[in-house]
Amino acid sequence: MSVLQEIKNCRQVKGELPRRWFSGDRMDLIVWCDRAGAPVGFQFCYEDRRAEHALTWKPEIGYQHTTVDDGESNPGLRYKRTPVLNPDGPIDFPRLQKLFKAAEAELPPNIAEFVAAHLVGPPQLPKS
Repeated sequence: MSVLQEIKNCRQVKGELPRRWFSGDRMDLIVWCDRAGAPVGFQFCYEDRRAEHALTWKPEIGYQHTTVDDGESNPGLRYKRTPVLNPDGPIDFPRLQKLFKAAEAELPPNIAEFVAAHLVGPPQLPKS
């Protein structure tokens, strides 16, 4: 079982909300918090057989599902390039819920609840 553990003193980006970073086997969770420490957005990074993926949710953009180009795929380059997020296909919310549930044990309850609530996906419109 993979547990997400907090990385203390993670890098903060000037002009962005404070962030907390939790890491585990084959997954990472970055959470942006307001000045009071309440979560307001997140990026859940996870691996599958082919590549690393990231699901980002922020109130101003909603959901973004991407693959992570780690910058190492160009043979012959001397230095690793900066990782880049590229658009990905549909989001498998049930799979992400299962991955997260198996890894959330050590998260602060307010963060675990916030992320879990967003891993159900966007509200569905009634069918007419």
